[in-house]
Amino acid sequence: MESNIKEVIEKYIKSHPEVKEVLEQFHISQEVYEKALNSITVKVHGIKPTYTLTGKGSYNVNVSGTT
Repeated sequence: MESNIKEVIEKYIKSHPEVKEVLEQFHISQEVYEKALNSITVKVHGIKPTYTLTGKGSYNVNVSGTT
């Protein structure tokens, strides 16, 4: 099935060359992607988990929400 899908896509791209041009505009290298991702990533420090281990070995999730 995967080869059928690939063949259909290749056939479509051959019959519609504008699609290939558009796809090439969105293709970026892994290095460029990681650089872009790092530029928008926010690093958070000093956050404690919202759960604790109780004395009986189970977790206290400590979820308190306002409704």
